[in-house]
Amino acid sequence: MPLDGCSRTNLAVKDDGMTRSNKKSAFAPWARLVRRIAVVSRFLAFRAEGRLTLVGLALLGVLTVGPYWAWRQVGDRVAAGDDYRLTADRVALVPPPESVGWIRRDVKLEALRDAGLDESASILDADLNERLAKAFRLHPWVAAVDKVTKRYPARVEIEVEYRKPAAVVVLSSDAWWPVDANGVVLPRDDFSPYEARRYPHITDVAGGPYGPTGARWGDVRVHGAAKIAAALSADWQKYRLARVAPLVVGTGFDGVEEYEFALYTEQGTRIYWGHGPDNSAPGEATLAEKAARLAEYAARHGSLDATDGSQDIDLRSAGPATTIPRSAAAPRANAPLR
Repeated sequence: MPLDGCSRTNLAVKDDGMTRSNKKSAFAPWARLVRRIAVVSRFLAFRAEGRLTLVGLALLGVLTVGPYWAWRQVGDRVAAGDDYRLTADRVALVPPPESVGWIRRDVKLEALRDAGLDESASILDADLNERLAKAFRLHPWVAAVDKVTKRYPARVEIEVEYRKPAAVVVLSSDAWWPVDANGVVLPRDDFSPYEARRYPHITDVAGGPYGPTGARWGDVRVHGAAKIAAALSADWQKYRLARVAPLVVGTGFDGVEEYEFALYTEQGTRIYWGHGPDNSAPGEATLAEKAARLAEYAARHGSLDATDGSQDIDLRSAGPATTIPRSAAAPRANAPLR
């Protein structure tokens, strides 16, 4: 209840026998006093509120700027601490390269070294995950980086997909390069000549790769042949296939040569495959359909070769594969490695 209200009630009780004018003149000094007390009270309350506001702002500043200032003073020492410091032995590739069976080099150390991450890094670095992902994407054996996970104490797990050899492009006995199913050039040093002979060979290609190791070859003939070889890799030895090569079948309106592909067995049988998977003609059978036709022919005849080895097999037309007799074995330009 307001102070002046209390005063008026008390005065009315004490001076109930006084006239209205006397009451008014007697109450005036008390009213002035009450008003002055209210003004002073509001002023003091304002001052107190101001001080509380300043204290609050000061506390907010301490809570906001304080940790930042403290981190500036000790952050480097904390980040360099053993629990946060990332070293090569604390980086794990999932799956490890040695589990795939065809990688002969230390993928992890090479990727970290090339990215400058083999010396010092901290799991507190905000961009560490992206830097690690980029470093491993650039390695020629890594097809994709699926996930990077940081853990405490310092440890990082990197989930990757590795490239798989699909074929070897052979220009001569000394000039050959392994490639994956997309025609990406793989590290040649990881293959001995003996190991290279175990893979399907791509021949009749002029010139080496246009890009570095880890990049696509840069020739559609290699790209198409690699996909065909990859599709037949499981049965390559069973069919006794030797190589896959492009065949020039014409020239387009722009003057660019048009290619189809042919497979050759070790005995010289030629298998007309048709266009590559990336430039098939309208209505042409798919890669999987042609592979199925070849499997059906091999199962029905027991082999892809005639008794004298002098025949062609055509997979291009609709329906089952057809046989085309010929008088001589197919040529062996750019013969496979021996």
